[in-house]
Amino acid sequence: ARQRAGVPTLVRQRAVPVPGGWTAHPDLALPHIQWAIEIDHVHWHGGRVSVQRDKQRDRELHCIGWQIDRVTDTDVDRHLRATVRQLVAIYHRRCEDFARRVA
Repeated sequence: ARQRAGVPTLVRQRAVPVPGGWTAHPDLALPHIQWAIEIDHVHWHGGRVSVQRDKQRDRELHCIGWQIDRVTDTDVDRHLRATVRQLVAIYHRRCEDFARRVA
């Protein structure tokens, strides 16, 4: 299905250096277009501190040109087809936007 959608293999836990001397490791990424997908689970991302840290990290990555899209474990477990369809559409849009940005 991935090949039919025209989406390359996503890289897991890709190291992305962030200004300030630390490194982010998004769950899934396509570094060539600076796009990452985070899969949020209530256990790992449910507390106030975790949510705030995730939002701050997303903003810092955005400042260096990365787009972060978040899905939940429920999206994956219960709505996989719809979630994949949305992410494929986002991927194609990101490719277009990224090509215009670097041109």
